[in-house]
Amino acid sequence: MKAFHIELRGTGGMRRKFQVILLILVVVILAACGDDTDKKEETNQTSQLGPLEWDRGASTILLRMDSRPKEAAPQELDTRIPPCTLWGDGRLVWLNELESEKQVLEARLNDEKIRELLEKVIFSGFYEWQSDYIIPNSANPYIESITLNLYNEERTVSRYSGWPVDAYAQILKTCQEISDTPVLFAPEGGWLTAYEVPRVEGIGYWRWAKDEAGFSLAEVTNNNPRWITGDLAKAVWNTTIETGSRLGVLEDNIAYELVLRVPGVSRDSPPEPTE
Repeated sequence: MKAFHIELRGTGGMRRKFQVILLILVVVILAACGDDTDKKEETNQTSQLGPLEWDRGASTILLRMDSRPKEAAPQELDTRIPPCTLWGDGRLVWLNELESEKQVLEARLNDEKIRELLEKVIFSGFYEWQSDYIIPNSANPYIESITLNLYNEERTVSRYSGWPVDAYAQILKTCQEISDTPVLFAPEGGWLTAYEVPRVEGIGYWRWAKDEAGFSLAEVTNNNPRWITGDLAKAVWNTTIETGSRLGVLEDNIAYELVLRVPGVSRDSPPEPTE
């Protein structure tokens, strides 16, 4: 409000009259300012979403951002971790890609933070977007997708081309920065699968000790994974996920590549065994 000064002259009656008029003007101006503030607050409130409802189950995926190449070997796809996944109980898992390694981080979000992340997706325009499956003229392009599950309705948008207002990158950035207390994920166990591959001379392989492991690699091929725990699970995880390397292993002069899929982290992992 602009400051002003009025000099009152004249008789005492005139001066009191001017004072009353001035007081009325000040009250009217203040009321107008208050009314404008109330309208702004009302506008801000109506621009916000109402209550959000979601399934709070630990196995329910509320939000998943994924990225995968159009063509890849099954073991490569099984190894890749989705960049961001939020579960119904507030558990958040995301990928932090560094120059020489990849970190899988996790955190627990409260309802306020869950809502903040979901609103970021919605207000970016998610429900107005459409999938774009036109494959660009590039070698083995990547397809990115965002899946949102609210009010018992799951919707996925997938695109080979760019996203409006660079939304995919912006949402992923929010996912990676929304928690102040991330921890490095380390698996207690996972499903081991072996893929038979051509042997390449001149490169190093592990030798599979089936007597120590208690099973042969031939037993865990052809979509027949085996649940493993302890040091073996951590070793496969560290090699294939954190360093991004293919884990080559020899058994009976046959070469295999190993993959570990962990429930609640990997894209398509079976659930943890009940026994």
